[in-house]
Amino acid sequence: MTEYEKMLAGKPFSVRDPEVDALKLHALEGCQKLNSISVTDSEALFQSSYDIDGEEKASGNRRTGHHWQ
Repeated sequence: MTEYEKMLAGKPFSVRDPEVDALKLHALEGCQKLNSISVTDSEALFQSSYDIDGEEKASGNRRTGHHWQ
């Protein structure tokens, strides 16, 4: 079982594993990108939303004002 598989299973895993470390770095980069976008730019926020694996979300949910559509 890989360290990544252990992590997903909720088991103890090594944070020093290269695959786990790469995922952490990717998540941090995504957070940095998201945090750099103005909270008033809903289109840019929607376009930059990523899931945990870094894949672009394909959902049609868009936030307009204070409501999700």
